[in-house]
Amino acid sequence: MLISRRISLGDLACKFDITWFVQAMHKYRYLQSEVMVASLFLQLFALVSPLFFQMVNDKELVHRGLTTLDVLVFGLITVSIFESLFDALRTYVFSHTTNRIDVELSARLSSRASVSTGMPVGQMPVASATAAQIAGVTAPIPILPAT
Repeated sequence: MLISRRISLGDLACKFDITWFVQAMHKYRYLQSEVMVASLFLQLFALVSPLFFQMVNDKELVHRGLTTLDVLVFGLITVSIFESLFDALRTYVFSHTTNRIDVELSARLSSRASVSTGMPVGQMPVASATAAQIAGVTAPIPILPAT
């Protein structure tokens, strides 16, 4: 059986401030910690690349030791591939988490607006258009496409 908690008038009567955002951030703290761990590994991989180049300069070019060059090139390619994968993973998790927070906060805000105006959310634009016609504004406001 699926049980969910509905928003009550008591929940909406609370003060609208930064705590709404903090509560949503706290709810997704585990996903945010995954983003932080992925960012940490990306920073470590970013530190490895200059070390590889320094080793190539020190060991290969100065001492003319070409035997370890293949190993260093293989390591550099491997680090670059893992860095790309971690970057894509971090971007996906961060984007997904922020979209979930955005939807949750938008739903809370629209619920709060519908309770404060006393009308359902779907009827709010109709009511505002009717109010504009009553006020004497008869020409519709043009909506420009997003560019």
